[in-house]
Amino acid sequence: RLGTWLAEAHRAGARAALAADDPLQARARLRASLETEDSPLGRALWLSLARSPTVWRKRFAAAIYGVAFAPDDRTVAAVGQDGAAYLIDLATGATRTLHGGDQLFAVAFAPGGARLAAGAWNGTLSIWDLATGAVQRLPGHVGLITGVAWRGDDELVSSGADGTLRRWDPSTGAERARWTIGEELTGLAVEGAIAITTSPDDRVRRWQLEGGASTVIATIAATSVALDHGLVAIGGQDGTILLVPATGGAARALGTHAGRISTLALAGDRLVSADVGGAMHVWDRATGRELRALAGRSQRRT
Repeated sequence: RLGTWLAEAHRAGARAALAADDPLQARARLRASLETEDSPLGRALWLSLARSPTVWRKRFAAAIYGVAFAPDDRTVAAVGQDGAAYLIDLATGATRTLHGGDQLFAVAFAPGGARLAAGAWNGTLSIWDLATGAVQRLPGHVGLITGVAWRGDDELVSSGADGTLRRWDPSTGAERARWTIGEELTGLAVEGAIAITTSPDDRVRRWQLEGGASTVIATIAATSVALDHGLVAIGGQDGTILLVPATGGAARALGTHAGRISTLALAGDRLVSADVGGAMHVWDRATGRELRALAGRSQRRT
């Protein structure tokens, strides 16, 4: 029967897509198979796909150093070694490429979603108008830009390996303020009038962006930082995760990873953490309870 043959062809395509590490294509081919003809084999494969936490996987020719979600949660931006900013549609995996020049290490969408900023190895900030693709370059930092964050749609904050924290007018390119600590800044998070930075001297600092006063709120060999609703999450070289009020106060240990924390994200009552081994954990930030653990590729058993 033609229907049976077509269904099997789609199932074979789904298996080939899975072997090629393309779960999005596998789901599409398997859906077509089941719509053509229901079968126990098709249902079993669909169940296996449904249980996988991976929706799609995108491979790039160069290392990716930074990612950011668009405000509407429909697009993710990825930047890295090849100097491009990739805009990936979360539903389809379709990709648009913006060219940035030098290697890009930090990226952030403006709150309104109309612009994207990225910081480069050579100290240049790039700001794209996403409607037109036009790009504005802001030189200023000496060397690597380690963090980029928007403060509303009309101000950009950046940190650099040159030890400076800077405020910018993204419309004119003018530098509004600059503060220097004489120590490399390795991480940045911004909320309202507060900025949080990390540095190799193991000090996590809170900055008042109106005036520039800074205070040490934690001492840890920090490798990642996030800030949400006045709560600072800090990931450590040793895999430790600390939660500290942005106003200062006692630090609370949330959990640990087996390796160095590579990224943190706070959203609602959840904290997501990932380490250099690829392991990811989801935590209840109020109770510290681990809600889910996803093994990285290096931890999966074969």
